[in-house]
Amino acid sequence: MQDYNADYVSPRVKNLLNLLPKLTKGSFYTRRIFWTESYRETEGQPQVIKQAKAFSNLLSNIPVNIFPHELIVGAHPKGNPTDKENELLQKCQEYWSGKTVGDRVSLALTDEEKAAMKTGIYTSSSKTGHMTPDFDKVLRIGINGIKAEIRDRIENLSLSDPNRSKKAQFLHAAAITMEAICVFAKRYADEALKLAQSEENPQRKDELIYISEICNKIPAKPADTFHEACQSVWSIHLLVCFEEGESHAAFAPGRFDQYTYPYYERDIESGRITKADAAQLIDCLWIKFNEIGNEIPQTMTLGGTAKDGFIGDNELTSLCIESTKRLRVLNPSLVLRWHKNMSIKLMDKACDLIKTGMGFPQLFNDEIMQKAMLYAGVSEKDARDAVPGGCVELSIEGKTNPWVGNFFNLPKCLLLALNDGIDWTSGESLGTKAGKIEDFKSFHDVINSYKTQVAYFMKLMAASENSHDIAQSEITPFPFLSSLVSDCIEKAMDITEGGAKYNFTQVQGVGIANVADSLAAIKKLVFEEERISLTGLADAMKRDFDNCENLRQMLINDAPKYGNNDPFVDKIAQEIVNNFYQEVRRYKNPRGGQFVPGLLVWTLADSFGSVTSATPDGRKSRTVFSDSIGAAQGRDVEGPTALIKSVTKIDYTPVVGGLSFNMKFSPSVLSTDESVRKMQSLINTYFNLGGMQVQINVVDKEILQKAQQNPQQYSNLIVRVSGWSARFTSLSRKLQDDIISRTHQEL
Repeated sequence: MQDYNADYVSPRVKNLLNLLPKLTKGSFYTRRIFWTESYRETEGQPQVIKQAKAFSNLLSNIPVNIFPHELIVGAHPKGNPTDKENELLQKCQEYWSGKTVGDRVSLALTDEEKAAMKTGIYTSSSKTGHMTPDFDKVLRIGINGIKAEIRDRIENLSLSDPNRSKKAQFLHAAAITMEAICVFAKRYADEALKLAQSEENPQRKDELIYISEICNKIPAKPADTFHEACQSVWSIHLLVCFEEGESHAAFAPGRFDQYTYPYYERDIESGRITKADAAQLIDCLWIKFNEIGNEIPQTMTLGGTAKDGFIGDNELTSLCIESTKRLRVLNPSLVLRWHKNMSIKLMDKACDLIKTGMGFPQLFNDEIMQKAMLYAGVSEKDARDAVPGGCVELSIEGKTNPWVGNFFNLPKCLLLALNDGIDWTSGESLGTKAGKIEDFKSFHDVINSYKTQVAYFMKLMAASENSHDIAQSEITPFPFLSSLVSDCIEKAMDITEGGAKYNFTQVQGVGIANVADSLAAIKKLVFEEERISLTGLADAMKRDFDNCENLRQMLINDAPKYGNNDPFVDKIAQEIVNNFYQEVRRYKNPRGGQFVPGLLVWTLADSFGSVTSATPDGRKSRTVFSDSIGAAQGRDVEGPTALIKSVTKIDYTPVVGGLSFNMKFSPSVLSTDESVRKMQSLINTYFNLGGMQVQINVVDKEILQKAQQNPQQYSNLIVRVSGWSARFTSLSRKLQDDIISRTHQEL
């Protein structure tokens, strides 16, 4: 290849990018067919064995495809079913009727739980993925090494262990998946050799022979080269996705620049590859991540504290950032772990990527990440390997089952507190009876009623989550994934049953700013200034402020707003967040783990908002909520410094579930070296004050408005949403409006 150039896209990579749209069309429907076929043949066998054999059947039968110009192989097969296949899919649907996790859970949920979910007080569902398996282990000892561990554990099962039979079933299932992987890799080795035999281009012929050699070795044996390491990483990532379902379930490749760096460094020092060769391999790997799915994040964590406690930033950290800037692809979704000793050069690389408007990399405070994990009971050494999985949800690479992604509607709890547990939207009595509004004599009465509703529904949500936990372990164990997570083999226990070293249930609180602003308005305008009665406010909200616009404007303009460094409202925000933390942490899950709080919103700002009536902050019925820990749309008017001072008054140490802090700037803000330095200074200030995460949208408001009007002309416009980036035109109109309405900050 030519000499290294950070912006150079090789002809090979251009060809792969051009092929990518064709490879993402359709669905992985064949998985349903092969999975169901196996299940029919294994009726009556233990569930974990059935899962393992279905996985094996899938890997033995799905097509293996090596596309022109590829150096990293392993296809995520998509397509559109034929008429005959549609008939098979219909039979698959009939087979699974009544046998899913959802079917099992529906038998356990109470009417109160069902009503709470139906009306949008909380979500509860089967959650998988959103974590990082132990790639480093596979690179070091290979699948054969893990097979040996499983074999040794089977031989050492105690005859007196009352759970011996169940443990043996899990271990045998894990062994089946290990064999299946080796068969799958051999199929790719054979395919590459077959293509090489008919290849006329000598260079491509040699490449295919080399790919065949790699697939005959990887991932069964340890990796020795950077190319082998990249291939092994992709194979394992693809296969955990295959086991889970038809997409990628937001599995995260984790700390790629840490666990592959020894192979890169050795190859560079020996002259086996050049920096340009490595950059091209990374480009090829990045394209594969987008082949499997590009709208939901597959989060990669770069930099930060290494396993040995020293700084982990290295040359691969920069190469990964440069690859995303070159290719402008949505995956992997990049995270950079910020720390006080980060070099200006690396921070400049990050800002160069931020300038593109993609919202990458999101920045995490290395120190606060580790503190959050320590708070959750993780060892100091393991805490160094903290990674966000999915969007921002924290876990430990290769050691955690972070049950993530279910959300809790805080503003709706406030409305139920103001209406004695009755939902203004549906008219149903949902909450607990905590006092009638006409009897509230003080602000203390209001906030106590709100806290009572939060406690009531958190108890319901914990029950719902635990019902899903149990059903998940009974219906869909994951023996392959479990083999790549400590301590599942040692415990001889599937990850869904508590086999992982660390087990969390992460509950995400939604609508913080809306509740804080609402309570601030009530405290000031109702009880301190007595400009309106509480019953009058409630009546106006019931009517969605119809014929009450003056009142609504008073709520918006005359009450303090979170995000402006105003102690009046910021203290309320602290109180409601701390109360949420306290209620979440009351509960434990069946896997032996703790419920832990998170403050991610994802798309729930829209969906929760759409089922929630008007709120005392002046927000109208069925409109979007605020985003995670940020201010409500357009309410932060005192500039970015005031905003970060409000946000960092909250203690984020307990937030194992993560959060997203969106800041939006116009492109001109980063147009000069001086403005870039100001941005870096703002980021440093935010993190030094105790911020956990920040993601920066650099986007022109007028461009966003044009994209709404002419989406076909802006199909590749990428924006940061809430913990992840997406193509703007793929978002709902409400989320588009939300992004447009966020305050444009100036430095």
